[in-house]
Amino acid sequence: MKDRFFDSSVSRTLPAEGPRPNKERRTFLKALVTGLVSIAWVHGVAAQPAKYPAHPIKIIVPFAAGGGVDAFARLLGKQIEEKRGVTVVIENRAGANGTVGANGVLQSQPDGYTLLFSAATHVMARHVMSKVSFDPVYVVRVDAPVTGKVGIISGGGSGHEPLHGGFVGQGMLDAACPGQVFTSPSPDQMEAATSAVNGGAGVLHIVKNYTGDVMNFEMAAELCQARGIEVQSVVINDDVAVQDSLYTAGRRGVGATVLAEKICGAAAARGYDLARVAALARRVNACARSMGMALSPCTVPAAGKPNFVLGDDEIEMGVGIHGEPGRRRMAPYATCRRCRRTCRYSCSDRSECTCGRCRTRRDARRT
Repeated sequence: MKDRFFDSSVSRTLPAEGPRPNKERRTFLKALVTGLVSIAWVHGVAAQPAKYPAHPIKIIVPFAAGGGVDAFARLLGKQIEEKRGVTVVIENRAGANGTVGANGVLQSQPDGYTLLFSAATHVMARHVMSKVSFDPVYVVRVDAPVTGKVGIISGGGSGHEPLHGGFVGQGMLDAACPGQVFTSPSPDQMEAATSAVNGGAGVLHIVKNYTGDVMNFEMAAELCQARGIEVQSVVINDDVAVQDSLYTAGRRGVGATVLAEKICGAAAARGYDLARVAALARRVNACARSMGMALSPCTVPAAGKPNFVLGDDEIEMGVGIHGEPGRRRMAPYATCRRCRRTCRYSCSDRSECTCGRCRTRRDARRT
């Protein structure tokens, strides 16, 4: 394959002999977490009078409820309540891969009553948060715009983290636009993000094939083109489970989105022009096929209840990332033959694929 994007300078080396230092790593991580919690506590209460805390403490978790970070925050809150005799309120502020909640704490009064409990990402990469816009909301790399480089933007509803805000950085996205949970971002967000990353070489929009995303990205592209910014859009539609159902317009865009963001991001960093980067994104989409599988139903925070029912002895093949109905339900330990039969219809999509393997198979069928 002619186009390859790998960084040979990044590699992992393991010790030649002896056990892996798992125990030492666990000890280090425990010490790190304890130290960070202690630093956050001391920083917040250093200027407080002796009666602190005098009223309830709020701990903001910048992710949706039910995740690992949220669970640990609630354990911490319970410990504080027992040891300090004060009410602790856990508030979830999800969005932009955690940066919305983190910056909310940053803008609050430093009185020790509003604390942040987050993942290590925000401790080790604080420079990422310094380039977050809140009106309208978008995440942008710190050195944007890069002169002479094609900018790459994607976006979509929150609730799929780390997509897309977690993939903003060198060699990937230049900006990401998060909408509300399971809701497309607005054209204003994408127009502002496009302007923020425009370095004179044009901007590529990578769009998942959902009606709201496609419509809003199209409007944003028109607004930017009216201002003289060259924009091309590529729609990702790799999901072969369902096509043209009541919930979709064509195939859905899912896993291939991440591949397109990485491959095109590396190509743009190498100096490819806009037309070449867009053609590469279309090639990735043409050669990618995926199918989802659900082990349990999804619970949208606004609804507060599962959006479908799935038995303990069932899995659903082809379910959508928002809980859209899939292809069929089966036992978790179905035979390989049954799984192949469920996925067989995806072979019909190979007529559109331009990769060498699918061309060879089509030629073999003709002969």
